[in-house]
Amino acid sequence: DSDNQRTGGMITLTFPNRSQIVVNLQKPLQEVWLAARSGGFHFEFDLNKKSWICTVNDRSLQVMLMEICVEQGSIQLDF
Repeated sequence: DSDNQRTGGMITLTFPNRSQIVVNLQKPLQEVWLAARSGGFHFEFDLNKKSWICTVNDRSLQVMLMEICVEQGSIQLDF
């Protein structure tokens, strides 16, 4: 199981191994930020793909978040 906490525009996922993933809405910049053990990532909304896309590797927030949850927390979550 994972635990989640929402504070304003920030969601923190906490895993049984006590590691955390933080998803933070950056409204003034129109971005979503993701912080995990594997690094920090910025996402911008792509109107053509209708998805939040990483500014570095062109991967979607949903896919990266699912992969990071498995890698970091050994839990498969669907977003």
